[in-house]
Amino acid sequence: MSEHNEEWEYWLIEQHDDKWEELHAPKSGIISASIVPDIVGFGYKSRMKRWEICTGLAMNLDDNFHMQRGQLLEPKAIQRFYQKYPRFSPIGQPGPKKSKDFPWLHASLDHVFIDRVTKEFMLLEIKCPVTVPPASDEEDKLDPYSYQAHLEEEIKNEKIKVKYLIQMQIQMYCMGPTMQKGILYLYTTKEQHAIVVPRDDEIINVLLTFIFIFQSQVMKNEKPQGACYKDFKLVHLLKILYNKLVFL
Repeated sequence: MSEHNEEWEYWLIEQHDDKWEELHAPKSGIISASIVPDIVGFGYKSRMKRWEICTGLAMNLDDNFHMQRGQLLEPKAIQRFYQKYPRFSPIGQPGPKKSKDFPWLHASLDHVFIDRVTKEFMLLEIKCPVTVPPASDEEDKLDPYSYQAHLEEEIKNEKIKVKYLIQMQIQMYCMGPTMQKGILYLYTTKEQHAIVVPRDDEIINVLLTFIFIFQSQVMKNEKPQGACYKDFKLVHLLKILYNKLVFL
């Protein structure tokens, strides 16, 4: 892996081992790419709720199902991705990556690969979405058919969840200027879709402005003020980004 990425600093730790939990403990001030959508009003948690979790005033209890689902399906998704797209050569799964500019800004990556045709380095972000919670931990229940119609309609209308795109922009930023593209891979055991997401530095700069404010509020224990509105410029830039997505 190092022969391809000498300028990248990898933290070779698993996402949920003791070191990871220590780094991302409440009041640590660490901001991860996955919570940035909450900060800018596009996540499933409000900015205030995320602030309460980051400051230790609230517990993060409702992510367990999605984490368990991801841990179950992600290895199969990675295997399927490289089988379906042999032009992509896997480099590996790095540990969490911190921004060189802001050490408190982190991103964890599902996988990194090189495009054999363009010779570009790219990141892979896997999502195993679901709309109906399972009745048990069996894989067939973790992948309910009731999700399929929703997924097909979402793909048909190109309504990829904005929070995925926001997370990937910060992941690419943390990886440095070499990382100019990523692939969002929507995976269920019945259907898969790969979408090329280009890096957009205008979007990243807007996101960083909100991240700086939020991180300062966490460290100073200052509650966010006012409603969590969606920034007009960010909404505009995200609409432009939608038109640049490429479905493989």
